[in-house]
Amino acid sequence: MSHCLCLLTTRGKAGGTSTQVMKDVFEALRQSEVEPVLCTITGEPPAFYIDEGDEDWHYANKEILGRAELLSECSAAMFSGVVIPCAAGNCMDLAKDSAVGALLREFNLMDKPICSIGCGCFGLLTALSATDEGNFCGFAMTGVSND
Repeated sequence: MSHCLCLLTTRGKAGGTSTQVMKDVFEALRQSEVEPVLCTITGEPPAFYIDEGDEDWHYANKEILGRAELLSECSAAMFSGVVIPCAAGNCMDLAKDSAVGALLREFNLMDKPICSIGCGCFGLLTALSATDEGNFCGFAMTGVSND
């Protein structure tokens, strides 16, 4: 089974990430036989907002949710892809952390999948603003319309 990096940069902000969001991401990855691995700037587990009714799921996944890889020690070679889930508490960290941009450029150079969901698109800003090889200049974002 391959592993996909779930990039969360929350620095312990309470309620930074919804359990429902992670539940959806984990389910989609596991259906593709890919195991999620969390990653944060500090290497500490992110703060989760446990949605009503998701307590059992959070408990069942406590081993993965309770630990995180240190961003500076992660490389694209270690993972099959990266997902940046929607987490409003992450927006500023994602948009300003140069290590996020460097890691995303590395995934891009290796032609590995990069998925940003909702507010997770803020993570692409540091990769977009870079001028070195592997940046995302010329890429277009797509999305689903509610219309």
